[in-house]
Amino acid sequence: MRVLFVVQRYGTEIAGGAEQLVREYAVRLADRGHEVEVLTSCALDYTDWADRFAPGTVYEDGVTVHRLAVRARRDNHLFGPLHRRVDGTGSNSARGSAVVNAAFGAMIGPDLDGLVEWLDRHVGRFDVVVFSGYMFTPSTRGLPAVSGRVATVLQSLAHDEGLLRLPGLRRLFDHPTVLNHLTEEEAALVRTRFRPDAPSVVFGAGVAAVPEGVDRRSGRGVAERFGVSAKDYLVCLGRIDPAKGMHELAGRFDRFRRRHDHDVEMVFVGSEVHGLPHHDGVIVTGFVDERTRWELTAGAAVLAQPSYFESFSLSLAEGWRCGLPALVQGHSDVLAGQVDRAGGGLTYRDQAGFEAALDLLLSDRGLRDSLGGAGRDYVVRYDWPTVLDSVEAMLEDARYRFAAGCRG
Repeated sequence: MRVLFVVQRYGTEIAGGAEQLVREYAVRLADRGHEVEVLTSCALDYTDWADRFAPGTVYEDGVTVHRLAVRARRDNHLFGPLHRRVDGTGSNSARGSAVVNAAFGAMIGPDLDGLVEWLDRHVGRFDVVVFSGYMFTPSTRGLPAVSGRVATVLQSLAHDEGLLRLPGLRRLFDHPTVLNHLTEEEAALVRTRFRPDAPSVVFGAGVAAVPEGVDRRSGRGVAERFGVSAKDYLVCLGRIDPAKGMHELAGRFDRFRRRHDHDVEMVFVGSEVHGLPHHDGVIVTGFVDERTRWELTAGAAVLAQPSYFESFSLSLAEGWRCGLPALVQGHSDVLAGQVDRAGGGLTYRDQAGFEAALDLLLSDRGLRDSLGGAGRDYVVRYDWPTVLDSVEAMLEDARYRFAAGCRG
Protein backbone atom coordinates (compact mmCIF):
# COMPACT_ATOMS: atom_id res chain seq x y z
CA MET A 1 0.00 0.00 0.00
CA ARG A 2 1.18 3.55 -0.74
CA VAL A 3 0.74 5.68 2.37
CA LEU A 4 1.48 9.37 3.04
CA PHE A 5 1.70 10.74 6.58
CA VAL A 6 1.25 14.51 7.01
CA VAL A 7 2.62 15.80 10.32
CA GLN A 8 3.95 19.09 11.69
CA ARG A 9 7.42 17.76 12.68
CA TYR A 10 9.33 14.59 11.94
CA GLY A 11 12.68 13.11 12.92
CA THR A 12 14.63 11.09 15.44
CA GLU A 13 15.51 14.31 17.30
CA ILE A 14 11.86 15.05 18.07
CA ALA A 15 10.48 13.64 21.32
CA GLY A 16 6.87 14.79 21.03
CA GLY A 17 4.39 11.96 21.52
CA ALA A 18 2.31 12.60 18.38
CA GLU A 19 5.35 13.02 16.17
CA GLN A 20 7.07 10.00 17.69
CA LEU A 21 3.98 7.89 17.02
CA VAL A 22 3.88 8.94 13.35
CA ARG A 23 7.55 8.08 12.94
CA GLU A 24 7.05 4.66 14.51
CA TYR A 25 4.09 3.97 12.23
CA ALA A 26 5.98 5.13 9.15
CA VAL A 27 9.17 3.15 9.78
CA ARG A 28 7.39 0.00 10.92
CA LEU A 29 4.92 0.01 8.02
CA ALA A 30 7.85 0.46 5.63
CA ASP A 31 9.49 -2.57 7.27
CA ARG A 32 6.30 -4.51 6.46
CA GLY A 33 6.71 -3.73 2.78
CA HIS A 34 4.49 -0.67 2.35
CA GLU A 35 5.62 2.37 0.35
CA VAL A 36 5.61 5.09 2.99
CA GLU A 37 6.26 8.80 2.60
CA VAL A 38 6.01 11.72 5.04
CA LEU A 39 5.20 15.38 4.33
CA THR A 40 6.36 17.67 7.11
CA SER A 41 8.09 20.93 8.03
CA CYS A 42 11.76 21.84 8.40
CA ALA A 43 11.11 22.72 12.06
CA LEU A 44 12.55 21.04 15.13
CA ASP A 45 10.92 23.12 17.89
CA TYR A 46 7.14 23.56 18.11
CA THR A 47 7.47 26.76 20.14
CA ASP A 48 8.62 28.87 17.18
CA TRP A 49 8.65 26.56 14.10
CA ALA A 50 12.06 27.86 13.07
CA ASP A 51 13.59 25.93 10.16
CA ARG A 52 16.31 23.56 11.42
CA PHE A 53 16.34 20.97 8.64
CA ALA A 54 17.04 21.67 4.97
CA PRO A 55 13.98 21.74 2.69
CA GLY A 56 13.76 18.93 0.18
CA THR A 57 13.45 15.15 0.10
CA VAL A 58 15.54 12.62 2.02
CA TYR A 59 15.34 8.87 2.58
CA GLU A 60 15.42 7.84 6.25
CA ASP A 61 14.99 4.32 7.65
CA GLY A 62 13.05 3.14 4.62
CA VAL A 63 10.77 6.20 4.54
CA THR A 64 10.81 9.03 1.97
CA VAL A 65 10.58 12.32 3.88
CA HIS A 66 9.59 15.58 2.18
CA ARG A 67 10.30 18.74 4.17
CA LEU A 68 8.78 22.11 3.31
CA ALA A 69 10.17 25.39 4.62
CA VAL A 70 8.19 27.35 7.20
CA ARG A 71 7.19 30.72 5.76
CA ALA A 72 7.76 32.60 9.02
CA ARG A 73 8.71 31.82 12.60
CA ARG A 74 5.87 32.23 15.05
CA ASP A 75 5.90 35.50 17.01
CA ASN A 76 5.08 34.31 20.52
CA HIS A 77 4.68 37.86 21.83
CA LEU A 78 1.56 37.95 19.66
CA PHE A 79 0.62 34.29 19.77
CA GLY A 80 0.74 33.89 23.57
CA PRO A 81 -2.02 36.44 24.35
CA LEU A 82 -4.05 35.19 21.38
CA HIS A 83 -3.78 31.61 22.60
CA ARG A 84 -5.03 32.65 26.05
CA ARG A 85 -8.01 34.44 24.48
CA VAL A 86 -9.18 31.42 22.49
CA ASP A 87 -8.40 28.86 25.21
CA GLY A 88 -9.97 30.88 28.01
CA THR A 89 -13.49 30.77 29.44
CA GLY A 90 -16.12 33.31 30.36
CA SER A 91 -15.36 36.97 29.70
CA ASN A 92 -11.72 36.11 28.89
CA SER A 93 -12.70 33.92 25.95
CA ALA A 94 -12.74 35.18 22.37
CA ARG A 95 -13.08 31.82 20.65
CA GLY A 96 -16.47 32.82 19.23
CA SER A 97 -14.96 35.71 17.26
CA ALA A 98 -14.49 34.91 13.57
CA VAL A 99 -11.62 37.41 13.36
CA VAL A 100 -9.82 35.90 16.36
CA ASN A 101 -10.40 32.38 15.04
CA ALA A 102 -8.89 33.28 11.69
CA ALA A 103 -5.89 34.92 13.31
CA PHE A 104 -5.32 31.95 15.60
CA GLY A 105 -5.60 29.44 12.75
CA ALA A 106 -3.05 31.39 10.73
CA MET A 107 -0.62 31.86 13.61
CA ILE A 108 -0.61 28.44 15.31
CA GLY A 109 1.42 27.07 12.38
CA PRO A 110 3.56 25.71 11.03
CA ASP A 111 2.74 27.66 7.86
CA LEU A 112 4.39 25.46 5.23
CA ASP A 113 5.54 26.98 1.96
CA GLY A 114 3.68 25.18 -0.82
CA LEU A 115 1.72 22.71 1.32
CA VAL A 116 -1.49 22.70 -0.72
CA GLU A 117 0.42 22.88 -4.00
CA TRP A 118 2.54 19.86 -3.04
CA LEU A 119 -0.56 17.88 -2.13
CA ASP A 120 -2.27 18.90 -5.38
CA ARG A 121 0.65 17.56 -7.41
CA HIS A 122 1.32 14.34 -5.52
CA VAL A 123 -1.82 13.11 -3.77
CA GLY A 124 -2.77 10.88 -6.72
CA ARG A 125 0.27 8.67 -5.99
CA PHE A 126 -1.13 7.45 -2.67
CA ASP A 127 -3.78 4.97 -1.58
CA VAL A 128 -4.31 6.64 1.80
CA VAL A 129 -3.20 9.95 3.35
CA VAL A 130 -2.98 10.07 7.16
CA PHE A 131 -3.12 13.45 8.93
CA SER A 132 -1.81 13.68 12.50
CA GLY A 133 -3.45 16.06 14.97
CA TYR A 134 -6.57 18.19 14.74
CA MET A 135 -5.07 21.60 15.42
CA PHE A 136 -1.93 22.34 13.42
CA THR A 137 -1.89 23.84 9.94
CA PRO A 138 -0.74 20.74 7.99
CA SER A 139 -4.04 19.11 9.02
CA THR A 140 -6.40 22.10 9.01
CA ARG A 141 -5.27 23.17 5.52
CA GLY A 142 -4.08 19.88 4.10
CA LEU A 143 -7.03 17.60 4.89
CA PRO A 144 -9.70 19.80 3.25
CA ALA A 145 -7.42 20.20 0.20
CA VAL A 146 -7.38 16.44 -0.54
CA SER A 147 -10.78 15.39 0.78
CA GLY A 148 -12.74 13.71 -2.00
CA ARG A 149 -9.61 12.93 -4.00
CA VAL A 150 -8.06 10.15 -1.92
CA ALA A 151 -8.86 8.03 1.12
CA THR A 152 -7.93 9.93 4.28
CA VAL A 153 -7.47 9.19 7.97
CA LEU A 154 -7.45 11.84 10.68
CA GLN A 155 -5.66 10.80 13.86
CA SER A 156 -7.28 13.55 15.90
CA LEU A 157 -5.20 13.19 19.10
CA ALA A 158 -7.92 15.27 20.72
CA HIS A 159 -8.24 16.09 24.39
CA ASP A 160 -10.76 18.15 26.32
CA GLU A 161 -9.27 21.63 26.05
CA GLY A 162 -10.69 25.00 25.12
CA LEU A 163 -9.10 24.89 21.68
CA LEU A 164 -11.23 21.88 20.76
CA ARG A 165 -14.25 24.20 20.94
CA LEU A 166 -13.10 26.60 18.25
CA PRO A 167 -16.08 26.98 15.88
CA GLY A 168 -13.96 26.57 12.75
CA LEU A 169 -12.85 23.05 13.71
CA ARG A 170 -16.28 21.55 13.14
CA ARG A 171 -15.73 21.49 9.38
CA LEU A 172 -12.40 19.66 9.68
CA PHE A 173 -14.11 16.60 11.12
CA ASP A 174 -16.45 16.40 8.12
CA HIS A 175 -13.57 15.57 5.77
CA PRO A 176 -11.80 12.29 6.72
CA THR A 177 -12.83 8.89 5.40
CA VAL A 178 -11.97 7.31 8.77
CA LEU A 179 -11.19 8.77 12.19
CA ASN A 180 -8.53 7.13 14.36
CA HIS A 181 -8.55 7.54 18.14
CA LEU A 182 -6.17 6.23 20.76
CA THR A 183 -8.70 5.70 23.58
CA GLU A 184 -12.44 5.28 23.99
CA GLU A 185 -12.51 8.55 25.93
CA GLU A 186 -11.01 10.44 23.00
CA ALA A 187 -13.51 8.87 20.61
CA ALA A 188 -16.43 9.80 22.88
CA LEU A 189 -15.17 13.37 23.18
CA VAL A 190 -14.99 13.79 19.39
CA ARG A 191 -18.42 12.21 18.88
CA THR A 192 -19.96 14.51 21.46
CA ARG A 193 -18.29 17.65 20.18
CA PHE A 194 -18.44 17.17 16.39
CA ARG A 195 -20.90 14.36 15.52
CA PRO A 196 -18.73 13.27 12.56
CA ASP A 197 -20.12 11.04 9.82
CA ALA A 198 -16.89 9.09 9.42
CA PRO A 199 -16.51 5.83 11.36
CA SER A 200 -13.95 5.79 14.14
CA VAL A 201 -11.36 3.14 14.93
CA VAL A 202 -9.81 2.82 18.41
CA PHE A 203 -6.76 0.66 19.07
CA GLY A 204 -4.29 2.67 21.14
CA ALA A 205 -0.63 3.14 20.30
CA GLY A 206 2.28 0.75 20.05
CA VAL A 207 4.49 0.50 23.12
CA ALA A 208 8.04 -0.79 22.85
CA ALA A 209 9.29 -3.68 24.94
CA VAL A 210 11.63 -2.96 27.85
CA PRO A 211 15.17 -3.06 26.45
CA GLU A 212 17.20 -6.15 27.27
CA GLY A 213 19.17 -5.80 30.48
CA VAL A 214 16.98 -3.02 31.93
CA ASP A 215 15.52 -3.85 35.33
CA ARG A 216 14.99 -2.30 38.75
CA ARG A 217 18.59 -2.87 39.86
CA SER A 218 20.15 -1.34 36.74
CA GLY A 219 17.64 1.50 36.90
CA ARG A 220 18.60 2.33 40.47
CA GLY A 221 22.22 2.53 39.41
CA VAL A 222 21.40 5.03 36.66
CA ALA A 223 19.18 7.04 39.00
CA GLU A 224 21.99 7.35 41.53
CA ARG A 225 24.16 8.90 38.82
CA PHE A 226 21.56 11.65 38.53
CA GLY A 227 21.68 12.26 42.28
CA VAL A 228 18.89 10.04 43.61
CA SER A 229 19.72 8.94 47.15
CA ALA A 230 16.31 8.10 48.66
CA LYS A 231 15.02 4.58 49.23
CA ASP A 232 12.25 5.09 46.66
CA TYR A 233 11.54 7.59 43.91
CA LEU A 234 8.67 8.57 41.68
CA VAL A 235 9.36 9.07 37.99
CA CYS A 236 7.51 11.46 35.69
CA LEU A 237 8.25 11.35 31.96
CA GLY A 238 7.73 14.14 29.43
CA ARG A 239 8.54 17.74 28.68
CA ILE A 240 8.63 20.05 31.70
CA ASP A 241 5.76 22.37 30.91
CA PRO A 242 2.96 23.81 33.10
CA ALA A 243 0.50 22.69 30.40
CA LYS A 244 1.52 19.08 31.16
CA GLY A 245 0.84 19.49 34.90
CA MET A 246 4.52 19.10 35.85
CA HIS A 247 4.80 22.24 37.96
CA GLU A 248 1.64 21.40 39.88
CA LEU A 249 2.95 17.88 40.51
CA ALA A 250 6.26 19.19 41.86
CA GLY A 251 4.36 21.43 44.28
CA ARG A 252 2.09 18.61 45.41
CA PHE A 253 5.09 16.35 45.98
CA ASP A 254 6.92 19.05 47.94
CA ARG A 255 3.95 19.45 50.29
CA PHE A 256 3.69 15.66 50.64
CA ARG A 257 7.33 15.39 51.72
CA ARG A 258 6.86 18.06 54.35
CA ARG A 259 3.93 16.22 55.92
CA HIS A 260 4.87 12.54 55.57
CA ASP A 261 7.77 10.50 56.86
CA HIS A 262 8.81 8.69 53.68
CA ASP A 263 12.32 8.43 52.27
CA VAL A 264 11.30 9.36 48.73
CA GLU A 265 12.31 11.65 45.89
CA MET A 266 10.78 12.69 42.56
CA VAL A 267 12.62 12.44 39.22
CA PHE A 268 11.37 14.42 36.21
CA VAL A 269 12.74 13.02 32.93
CA GLY A 270 12.42 15.41 30.01
CA SER A 271 13.38 18.74 28.50
CA GLU A 272 12.64 21.83 30.56
CA VAL A 273 10.47 23.95 28.28
CA HIS A 274 9.66 25.98 31.40
CA GLY A 275 11.99 25.41 34.34
CA LEU A 276 10.69 24.00 37.61
CA PRO A 277 11.10 25.99 40.82
CA HIS A 278 13.59 24.39 43.19
CA HIS A 279 12.14 21.86 45.63
CA ASP A 280 14.10 19.60 47.96
CA GLY A 281 13.86 16.01 46.78
CA VAL A 282 12.96 16.95 43.18
CA ILE A 283 15.50 16.07 40.47
CA VAL A 284 15.27 17.11 36.81
CA THR A 285 17.39 15.06 34.40
CA GLY A 286 16.72 17.06 31.24
CA PHE A 287 16.43 15.27 27.91
CA VAL A 288 17.95 11.77 27.99
CA ASP A 289 18.40 9.01 25.42
CA GLU A 290 15.85 6.23 25.12
CA ARG A 291 17.73 3.60 27.12
CA THR A 292 18.38 6.01 29.99
CA ARG A 293 14.68 6.88 30.05
CA TRP A 294 13.82 3.19 30.35
CA GLU A 295 16.43 2.70 33.10
CA LEU A 296 15.07 5.62 35.12
CA THR A 297 11.56 4.25 34.71
CA ALA A 298 12.48 0.70 35.71
CA GLY A 299 14.25 1.87 38.86
CA ALA A 300 11.27 3.83 40.20
CA ALA A 301 8.69 2.79 42.76
CA VAL A 302 5.78 4.69 41.17
CA LEU A 303 5.11 6.40 37.85
CA ALA A 304 3.32 9.75 38.15
CA GLN A 305 1.27 11.23 35.29
CA PRO A 306 -0.11 14.69 36.17
CA SER A 307 -1.44 15.89 32.80
CA TYR A 308 -4.97 17.22 32.51
CA PHE A 309 -4.97 16.87 28.72
CA GLU A 310 -4.17 13.51 27.10
CA SER A 311 -5.48 11.43 24.22
CA PHE A 312 -3.27 8.45 25.19
CA SER A 313 -0.42 8.37 27.69
CA LEU A 314 2.61 6.57 26.30
CA SER A 315 4.59 7.24 29.48
CA LEU A 316 1.86 5.54 31.52
CA ALA A 317 2.05 2.48 29.28
CA GLU A 318 5.85 2.44 29.48
CA GLY A 319 5.62 2.51 33.26
CA TRP A 320 3.35 -0.52 33.15
CA ARG A 321 5.83 -2.29 30.87
CA CYS A 322 8.25 -1.98 33.79
CA GLY A 323 5.66 -3.20 36.29
CA LEU A 324 5.20 0.17 38.01
CA PRO A 325 1.96 1.22 39.66
CA ALA A 326 0.65 4.54 38.36
CA LEU A 327 -0.51 7.66 40.18
CA VAL A 328 -2.43 9.79 37.70
CA GLN A 329 -4.40 12.99 37.34
CA GLY A 330 -8.03 12.03 37.90
CA HIS A 331 -9.37 15.13 36.15
CA SER A 332 -8.20 13.57 32.87
CA ASP A 333 -10.88 11.16 31.66
CA VAL A 334 -8.30 9.48 29.43
CA LEU A 335 -5.81 8.78 32.23
CA ALA A 336 -8.55 7.70 34.64
CA GLY A 337 -9.97 5.42 31.93
CA GLN A 338 -6.61 3.84 31.14
CA VAL A 339 -5.97 3.17 34.84
CA ASP A 340 -9.46 1.80 35.37
CA ARG A 341 -9.28 -0.61 32.42
CA ALA A 342 -5.81 -1.79 33.41
CA GLY A 343 -6.38 -1.92 37.15
CA GLY A 344 -2.87 -0.53 37.24
CA GLY A 345 -2.87 2.42 39.59
CA LEU A 346 -4.60 5.10 41.60
CA THR A 347 -6.01 8.50 40.68
CA TYR A 348 -6.09 11.83 42.51
CA ARG A 349 -8.04 15.02 41.96
CA ASP A 350 -6.70 17.32 44.68
CA GLN A 351 -3.88 17.62 47.21
CA ALA A 352 -5.57 15.44 49.84
CA GLY A 353 -6.22 12.71 47.30
CA PHE A 354 -2.66 12.90 46.02
CA GLU A 355 -1.18 12.55 49.50
CA ALA A 356 -3.49 9.70 50.53
CA ALA A 357 -2.79 7.72 47.35
CA LEU A 358 0.96 8.25 47.44
CA ASP A 359 1.16 7.41 51.14
CA LEU A 360 -0.70 4.16 50.46
CA LEU A 361 1.54 3.20 47.54
CA LEU A 362 4.77 3.91 49.41
CA SER A 363 3.58 2.08 52.53
CA ASP A 364 2.38 -1.11 50.83
CA ARG A 365 4.88 -2.93 48.60
CA GLY A 366 2.36 -5.69 47.96
CA LEU A 367 -0.15 -3.20 46.59
CA ARG A 368 2.51 -1.67 44.33
CA ASP A 369 3.42 -5.08 42.96
CA SER A 370 -0.23 -6.02 42.41
CA LEU A 371 -1.11 -2.80 40.57
CA GLY A 372 2.09 -2.82 38.56
CA GLY A 373 1.58 -6.44 37.56
CA ALA A 374 -1.97 -5.74 36.39
CA GLY A 375 -0.67 -2.86 34.29
CA ARG A 376 2.04 -5.05 32.78
CA ASP A 377 -0.55 -7.67 31.79
CA TYR A 378 -2.80 -4.99 30.30
CA VAL A 379 -0.25 -3.38 27.96
CA VAL A 380 0.33 -6.63 26.08
CA ARG A 381 -2.48 -5.36 23.83
CA TYR A 382 -0.12 -2.57 22.74
CA ASP A 383 2.62 -4.85 21.46
CA TRP A 384 3.74 -3.42 18.13
CA PRO A 385 2.77 -6.42 15.93
CA THR A 386 -0.79 -6.26 17.30
CA VAL A 387 -1.08 -2.50 16.82
CA LEU A 388 0.39 -2.62 13.30
CA ASP A 389 -2.17 -5.26 12.32
CA SER A 390 -4.84 -2.79 13.42
CA VAL A 391 -3.20 0.07 11.52
CA GLU A 392 -3.08 -1.98 8.32
CA ALA A 393 -6.72 -3.01 8.72
CA MET A 394 -7.71 0.65 9.23
CA LEU A 395 -5.83 1.77 6.11
CA GLU A 396 -7.43 -0.99 4.04
CA ASP A 397 -10.86 -0.03 5.38
CA ALA A 398 -10.29 3.64 4.51
CA ARG A 399 -9.23 2.68 0.98
CA TYR A 400 -12.27 0.42 0.56
CA ARG A 401 -14.70 3.02 1.92
CA PHE A 402 -13.32 5.73 -0.33
CA ALA A 403 -13.52 3.50 -3.42
CA ALA A 404 -17.08 2.49 -2.53
CA GLY A 405 -18.16 6.04 -1.76
CA CYS A 406 -19.09 5.14 1.80
CA ARG A 407 -19.81 7.83 4.39
CA GLY A 408 -20.39 6.81 7.98
